[in-house]
Amino acid sequence: MGDDYGRASDEAAAAGLTGSEGEGEEDDFEFDKTVHVETDYVPPDVEAGEPEIVEHPQVALNRDLHEKLESEPALPAPTRRVFAGIPIAPVVQIKPYVNTMIYGLPGSGKTHLAGTGAASRHLAPLLYINAEAGASTLTKLLAEENIQIIPDPEAQGSITWEQFEAVYDELDRQCYNSSDLPDFRTAVIDTGTELQKINMDWVMRRTLSAHPDRDPDVPGLHDWGASTNRMRKYLRLFRDLPMNFIFLCHETTERDNQGVMWKRPDLPGKLANQVAGLFDQVMYLYTKQGDPGDETRPTEIRRMLLTGALEGYVTKDRSGNLPLVVQSPNMNDIFELIHK
Repeated sequence: MGDDYGRASDEAAAAGLTGSEGEGEEDDFEFDKTVHVETDYVPPDVEAGEPEIVEHPQVALNRDLHEKLESEPALPAPTRRVFAGIPIAPVVQIKPYVNTMIYGLPGSGKTHLAGTGAASRHLAPLLYINAEAGASTLTKLLAEENIQIIPDPEAQGSITWEQFEAVYDELDRQCYNSSDLPDFRTAVIDTGTELQKINMDWVMRRTLSAHPDRDPDVPGLHDWGASTNRMRKYLRLFRDLPMNFIFLCHETTERDNQGVMWKRPDLPGKLANQVAGLFDQVMYLYTKQGDPGDETRPTEIRRMLLTGALEGYVTKDRSGNLPLVVQSPNMNDIFELIHK
């Protein structure tokens, strides 16, 4: 564990990430590396001289169980496709997908990173759900023909909540109730921060229709709760579709009760942690200045993607296959690393 932590710390330092206060100071203690195992087993007294080798009872139980399992033939795999009325399938038949949250400051490259999936045979074509009316970055991609933006920017700005639910319904129909293949392999939401505001507007319209005397600009506790539940429900539904799902968010910073500053997805209240729990990967995208430029060339800006758990950052990788920091990331490489 110590070696892994050291490597992770070295990678994070090289990538320009800083930890909590006091990082880099020498510790004045060492971890006790002795493994303490509590047990009710007490070995018998032995006479002085060559000690008696006594087998721990649990070791004997484990060996007997292993020998019993070895001697019994394995049960045949069930041939039925339904269990308790629910469709089932062997793990080997489940198609590999990614469900990923990527967050960072505006301009850090989130839209571009998600759009690189258009050049991947694993992820293209992409349905780009525009909640921010800022999809101009996508026109710079070489594989832009593999991205469809909804709604059409020339006909409408950002998507409405009613349209967002309709998009899910159509994807669900194509995935489960159609003989044809779905039109898209990947759905991208950009950004969740703006989508939550769109959802809150939808919630407030419903509230005002029932209570016209309410202030439309001041949501109540019930409104916040309704918005949180609706957002969480639909993000879970999108995640569970048999397709890739990429969820982009802005970044915010807050201090916890231990004084540690945390970077996390910019979503209100507990929603940030709840939504992060829905995804297999939660990754933080940031930029780092490289070699300074001059009159002949611009300053180098490197994009860095933090994928692993590090204090001060809401990040995780359930696959365990991604390096702590990915430099100049693209979605095809990320997909292949996750499923290698």
